[in-house]
Amino acid sequence: MSSKASDLNYSLKGHEFSTADLELMMYLGFREDELDVLWALEDKSATSQSGFIVDRYGVKTRVTSLWPEAKAMDGHVYGVPVTGNFNWEAIEWIGLMRAVLEAGDTFRVMELGAGWGPAIVSSSVMARLRGIKDIRMTGVEGDPHHYAFMVQHLKDNGFDPAEHRLHQAAVAVREGVAQWPVTEDSSGDYGFRPIEASGDYMDRKFAATQDVRLLPMRSLVLSEDKWDLIHIDVQGSEYDICKDALPELNARAKRVMIGTHSRKLEGDLIKLFMDAGWILENEKPCKFEFRTEYKSLEGMTMVDGTQTWRHPGAQLPLPVRRPVALYAMARKLRAWTKKSPQ
Repeated sequence: MSSKASDLNYSLKGHEFSTADLELMMYLGFREDELDVLWALEDKSATSQSGFIVDRYGVKTRVTSLWPEAKAMDGHVYGVPVTGNFNWEAIEWIGLMRAVLEAGDTFRVMELGAGWGPAIVSSSVMARLRGIKDIRMTGVEGDPHHYAFMVQHLKDNGFDPAEHRLHQAAVAVREGVAQWPVTEDSSGDYGFRPIEASGDYMDRKFAATQDVRLLPMRSLVLSEDKWDLIHIDVQGSEYDICKDALPELNARAKRVMIGTHSRKLEGDLIKLFMDAGWILENEKPCKFEFRTEYKSLEGMTMVDGTQTWRHPGAQLPLPVRRPVALYAMARKLRAWTKKSPQ
């Protein structure tokens, strides 16, 4: 961290935090130099537009597709997402940009648990900025409202949905049918998943449910010869579907980005991909709060984590990581030693 301690002006119970304190406590999931990639592309024509949030890359997002608090961002134009934005933290923007910059003459991207399709559309807009014309998106979303938002999101950003593969479905290990909540408006909740026999994983009560198709991840991965990026955010089944589709991922995927929903799932995924030889480019654990009113670990997860995995066949240099927390602790120990009476 380059900020001076005096500039941070952060305190708790009268204790002023130094830069070393914050380095020890904060975990960004990336190094400062990894942010440089976010400046690689820019749509200089991106301007404010009523009803939309616009970003540096020219991606337009309807505020009506988002949660109520997002309405305050109507007409806002975001710059370089160093601190993240309404979509994601910077760790995910880094993964998206790397996937785009490392693509060849074609770009293939898939988003599972797609919501309104931010990953497929953002990365495809960036690929278009690079001059790539052969772009194909695959989006899978179980909620009918979110699915409609995704279709509209493609249109708003100059893509014909008929030229891409969009499915109103949930992702599973096996094909089938499950139950999905019926809601009047789901723009305020992007945390749904198929309802299990024991009930909703967050113990929410729904007046009615509806059928939702289950598509096997293995079949989805097989639908393209190669994938520049697969983005997964399925509220808790990420390990099961990745384990089942691992041979296909090994053969066809260059980069996999996973939104994680419990500490256990994070460990399971690290073991799964590490044993298969994949390289963990960036990761940040989820924020977890033990709360007895929830019956699942996923229900106790307050903020999703992120893991970005690169296939070993990509032949890219693995960056040397500076153990920030250990360095910060060492500096603090040296400072305390100097202050201690001899």
